[in-house]
Amino acid sequence: MHIHRLFSASSFLDATRALRLTALEASNRIGCLSLLDPAAAWFVLSASETSPIASYAVVSAARGALLSPHMDPSAAQELAQHLQTLQDLPEFDSVRGTPESVQSFALGRGHCTQDDVLYRLGELTPPMHVRGALVLATAEHMALLTAWQVTFVRECFGVDEPEDKASAFISRGIARQALYLWVVDGSVTTVYMLGPIFTAPHARGTGFGKALTAAMSATLLEARPTPRAIVTLYADSKNPASNAAYKAIGFVPIERDVTYELRDAP
Repeated sequence: MHIHRLFSASSFLDATRALRLTALEASNRIGCLSLLDPAAAWFVLSASETSPIASYAVVSAARGALLSPHMDPSAAQELAQHLQTLQDLPEFDSVRGTPESVQSFALGRGHCTQDDVLYRLGELTPPMHVRGALVLATAEHMALLTAWQVTFVRECFGVDEPEDKASAFISRGIARQALYLWVVDGSVTTVYMLGPIFTAPHARGTGFGKALTAAMSATLLEARPTPRAIVTLYADSKNPASNAAYKAIGFVPIERDVTYELRDAP
């Protein structure tokens, strides 16, 4: 196995472009995140020095080690062993990728902290007879959405997020026009954060979350820059209700995506 380190996001994206296009949905996250940390380390793997690139990875202090969807378990294990020999890597304590590659990379360490399913939108099928409408969030929703963000993080990750951190996240989302609400008779029931989707406890089981996701998907399809653009989302594999809802409106599962913390469970 030949492991080659690259020293810029642009060279990494150029080198992996053809391979990323063969698994566009699954590689989109690593492609985007590779641009966010100029101090990251970028790697490409191949059978030999002259062989085509077979897989790739990004190592970041903020995001951990991100493994490409193409990486097989043996390559993941060799990469982990290779990284242990390097002295100038960003410090990281997590790894994310397919279950098989992540388990091999972990080398028997750590524990799974997140197990998601990646979905791609097929034929959109909006739910029928659900009250409400899609509305863009504004500053007037700050207090409500901040409280919801704290609840969302607690329910999904078992962590009490500080209110100031939650408020900053919501403020950025509103400024970017990235937060959408489902409003029923003037009452906000659900928020879509171009990532997390949260429905207020009193409004669950009503179809509002499903309706909002369908409406948001339709909005994204209308705004897409090219007809070939696609809509994807991640869902917690341990949440059967959300997985069933996404499948019902036309989302198709692509692959599992897991995160391991490379330390013992508390």
